[in-house]
Amino acid sequence: MIKPKHILGFLFAVLIILAVAAYFFPKDGIKIGPVELTFPSLREFFHPKKIEYANIDNIIRRQLKVDTTRADTSAIADTVRADAEILAASEYPLEFTESGKQYLYGFFRELETSASGTKPVRIMHYGDSQIETDRISGFLRQRLQQSFGGNGPGYLAVKPVAQKLSWFVNPSDAWERHTLFGKKDTLIVHKNYGPAMAIFRYAPPWNNSIPNDSVLHEASFTLENSFQGYRNAQRWDNAILYYGNLNAHVRITIKDNNDTVIKTDSLSPAKGIQSFVLCDSLVNEFSVHMTGYDTPDVYAISLESSNGVIIDNLPLRGNAGTVFSKISSSYLHSWFRLLNTRLLLFQFGVNIVQKDRDDFSYYENWVYHQLTVLKRLNPDMAIVVIGISDMSTKKGTKYVSYDCIEKIRNAQKNAAMRADVVFWDMYEAMGGENSMPSWVWAEPPLAKKDFTHFNLEGSRIISNMLYNAIMLEYHNYRKEKNQPGEDKE
Repeated sequence: MIKPKHILGFLFAVLIILAVAAYFFPKDGIKIGPVELTFPSLREFFHPKKIEYANIDNIIRRQLKVDTTRADTSAIADTVRADAEILAASEYPLEFTESGKQYLYGFFRELETSASGTKPVRIMHYGDSQIETDRISGFLRQRLQQSFGGNGPGYLAVKPVAQKLSWFVNPSDAWERHTLFGKKDTLIVHKNYGPAMAIFRYAPPWNNSIPNDSVLHEASFTLENSFQGYRNAQRWDNAILYYGNLNAHVRITIKDNNDTVIKTDSLSPAKGIQSFVLCDSLVNEFSVHMTGYDTPDVYAISLESSNGVIIDNLPLRGNAGTVFSKISSSYLHSWFRLLNTRLLLFQFGVNIVQKDRDDFSYYENWVYHQLTVLKRLNPDMAIVVIGISDMSTKKGTKYVSYDCIEKIRNAQKNAAMRADVVFWDMYEAMGGENSMPSWVWAEPPLAKKDFTHFNLEGSRIISNMLYNAIMLEYHNYRKEKNQPGEDKE
């Protein structure tokens, strides 16, 4: 028969075992394959740390000084709901040195003449998975095109990893994607890649020692308006195919959705970057068929306007922003000049997050090196480094910011200031430490439940905050010119 003193003794023994385990268990836990075991320390058990999620409303009122009377401050799951309208109206300023300011003002001068110009002004938005599917780029494009003219989504991949919101590209099975980042590609021996650090091919690499004219290769792709993108992205003036490294003529046929031939022509052999106009009037769906004994390196399809602003969404999934020194410098220089690239948005950091690292000076030097490469290849181009967003990891029952987020942000900012380019602190703009849960649990949700990526609505809001920051400096630029005028909206 079990007596009360036996039960008490058993419980006492269990408590002793747990206390010993809490004392000796590693603070950072034990990782066994994909499983991570953690155990609260005695201090955490008796004095649990109170974790507070960022109060978005208070941050906006204190830092951005906007009207917060409509903010929803009701608590849900220990967080404060982010008010989408308040965030979208807020401004978190750009930061720059005096030299960085002059580059930015040079970009503004180009913007002022873009609507009436004969060539569009290009903005290239590079980033990691945080910008895939045109997130952030899409709404920023819409706002700037509304303000300064232009239409079209710009760059589209022949074989996309993730489809853009505005236009779907459906390739035939023959197409292969080759990238300059990620797993090393042994088939491509050169470094002459496209603006998204990728090329697309449907035939084996040309071999001068073996005749390549014995097999006729063919491939196709279809472009379709999704009617889901922002209004300006659904229209365009020219559909352009950018290609190069072609050794034999390729027959090309363009058809509309009724299978009616719009155009037939051929791509001529060429080594450098070439452009071919697929269509010069808007159609909501068309297909491109290519046949020949060789394939060109296809760099991009671009749906763009004849003037105004074009923003290319260029996600490099899994990359930390260190690829710009790997591509052929002459090729990247040619891309910048050909496309009239006057602003580059540099948004990376998600793939640098590590739990067990304190020193990110190595990353600061990486970013600084990439920025100096970009400045050297296109001296007239302004660069905005967009800092890392907040990211959360689960500790016990709470979601908290990774310890390294602010260190990564600081490394990015230091690199930007050293390189005399512009910095925008997205981490602070969205609320700083422990702000991501406020976005995930907002009503409606503004971020995905991976506590890393914004969803479409959250992307629209953070994009509008970036637009507001850019326009704030544009207004300052106009004041310095003594041309106040009316704000463009």
